[in-house]
Amino acid sequence: GEMGENLAPVEVGVGRGVRSVSAGQYHSCVVLDDMSIKCWGQNGRGQLGLGDVLNRGDGPGEMGGNLPSVDLGSGRSAVAVAAGFMHTCAVLDDESVKCWGD
Repeated sequence: GEMGENLAPVEVGVGRGVRSVSAGQYHSCVVLDDMSIKCWGQNGRGQLGLGDVLNRGDGPGEMGGNLPSVDLGSGRSAVAVAAGFMHTCAVLDDESVKCWGD
């Protein structure tokens, strides 16, 4: 089978742990142990939060340390993330909310 020990973990970066995960229609996001956010999957509406509309995670070498973190603003860190249909929202450490995508 493909589950259990045969199911490979998602690579989000060497030494990085995941605090939470959220899955949208065709994209997923995690809050990492350093309180940053990384998203991968389809990105036609900018739902990955990377300032472009390029899909991530479907090609070799796109995950792990090569997957960029979402820029939450100077000194900001994530408390939670929620991936929607073609958008994503994050609760930040200052109790504000930022959303991107459509």
